[in-house]
Amino acid sequence: MKYIDIENWKRKEHFKFFYKMDYPQYNICTDLDITNFLSFTQKEKLSFYYSMIYAVTHIANESENFRYRIRDGKVVLHDVIHPSFTEMNDDVSDDLFKMVTVDLIEPIADFVEEAQKESQDQKIYFDPKKLIGRDDLIYITCIPWISFTHLSHTISLKKDDAVPRISWGKYYNEGDKILLPFSVQVHHALADGIHVGQYIERLQSYLDNIGMSQSVNDRGNMVVRPIEERDNKTIAALIRKVFDEFNAPKKDTVYDDPQTDMLFQAFTDSRAEYWVVESDNKILGGCGFYPTKGLPELCAEIVKFYLSDESRGKGTGSYLLNMIQDRAAKAGYTHLYIESFDEFKHAVALYEKNGFRHLNNRLGDSGHYATTIHMLKEL
Repeated sequence: MKYIDIENWKRKEHFKFFYKMDYPQYNICTDLDITNFLSFTQKEKLSFYYSMIYAVTHIANESENFRYRIRDGKVVLHDVIHPSFTEMNDDVSDDLFKMVTVDLIEPIADFVEEAQKESQDQKIYFDPKKLIGRDDLIYITCIPWISFTHLSHTISLKKDDAVPRISWGKYYNEGDKILLPFSVQVHHALADGIHVGQYIERLQSYLDNIGMSQSVNDRGNMVVRPIEERDNKTIAALIRKVFDEFNAPKKDTVYDDPQTDMLFQAFTDSRAEYWVVESDNKILGGCGFYPTKGLPELCAEIVKFYLSDESRGKGTGSYLLNMIQDRAAKAGYTHLYIESFDEFKHAVALYEKNGFRHLNNRLGDSGHYATTIHMLKEL
């Protein structure tokens, strides 16, 4: 944990503006698609409730804005936040709930086991030893009896109350999807709508992609999420390591492209997306699409598609490529273009398998004039 220097903080003006409000907390409700996640928990024989607690807390820890707290008007940033959740007692004659607080541990299966044990062992409604004086928490509750469209929380009218509240209701079927009513409440001095939106987007990606090519009990947790600024250095190093590994050309390629070191900034364009794949908080690769200058109308380029050696041959590349094609189509593109090298023969074979056809000439002006293979696919 560390204290934030508010006077030199980029949120200084926003913090001071919202902190003076009488009620600075706000709530956003939406639906999450849990079709894949529910299937995953059933397959792995994991409690859906504890698994969901893990998921929302795990993703909350990826956002600085969800880890900020306020103490006597000062802002602190926690290294890790932990779940404190409600649960009904085992005694069916008792309609009162208890508040259970546990540490977030990895991976998901271990957390589920520990949360279940803590809940069973706790015989009192509220354990003050685990609650008093702590703000490194995220409050979680579930209302499994109803599917809500709006939710408000009890809250003390204290401007320093900055612990996020996360809730969900009864899931329901809509077409071939299973949807979960979901609510997020945060302190506006610490988190804006964009941060809640990013949180929900990352959480949805986690729910969509967990178990995509592996079992929780053998290969850990894998998630595909939008790139964050903190990923820049890791992704750039991974890309250049692949070039070194295959002895691919470096001049006039992504290797010496300055944009490679600032991918997060490059993909703030609303017409572009870049996604990273990680397992147990380790980045394994990434892929994106971008409206490269000079390409035909409604054509985007698949860019910066590289995976670490440990993640190849496990279906990760195929999954990423299919996902990027689907997202590009949803973004309105009708064609995808890609450039590569003879040295990346396995990647080229993947493109061919997915319907990309070879071109005699390059398209657009990526600036990567050393590329030797140019391919196009109609979506």
